[in-house]
Amino acid sequence: MTLHLELEERLARFKSTEAALVFQSGYTANVGVVLDPHAGRRSHRLGRAEPCQHHRRLPPVQADRTIYRHLDYDHLNQILKTARAKTTGKILVVADGVFSMDGDVSDLKAIRALCREYDAIPMVDDAPRHRRPRERGPGQRGSLRLKDDWDIQIGTMSKAFGVMGGYVCAPRPLIDFYIHKARPFLFSSRTPRP
Repeated sequence: MTLHLELEERLARFKSTEAALVFQSGYTANVGVVLDPHAGRRSHRLGRAEPCQHHRRLPPVQADRTIYRHLDYDHLNQILKTARAKTTGKILVVADGVFSMDGDVSDLKAIRALCREYDAIPMVDDAPRHRRPRERGPGQRGSLRLKDDWDIQIGTMSKAFGVMGGYVCAPRPLIDFYIHKARPFLFSSRTPRP
């Protein structure tokens, strides 16, 4: 087994998901997360640069982007209610586990509950921190015991792990989709071997 496949298997186990895919960086992992061309995307206003940059690059016909206010889950509820009334398609909710700029922590239980209510796909970006002090488990998701509740998890290995690369952890069919469709994965070199 090659080293990068072993790394992906270990990341999937660490994040309690079926599969993982390693990218060159956290930025390319974020840009590589692509869903159905008509999927809506709901992101956080104070989110990090990668998801926001990705949303800006999407043509209007491809995805509707609405940004919910910082830690305002009533606002997210209103957005999801409106979006679900307009579409039967996929809605992706992007959340940061911990906000690297100010240290605020998202209420991932509240976000996940809203995703279930409106049949939305939850994605957590846990790049700033995989584990908070004195808490068990990988990242904010692990500390809140939200096992199997997050369809897509994204992170970077350059912060908590101190090495090059980023990753997407998700169900196997979604990872297989990214292997064939995520342009930053398809058109980039592999991360270097040790």
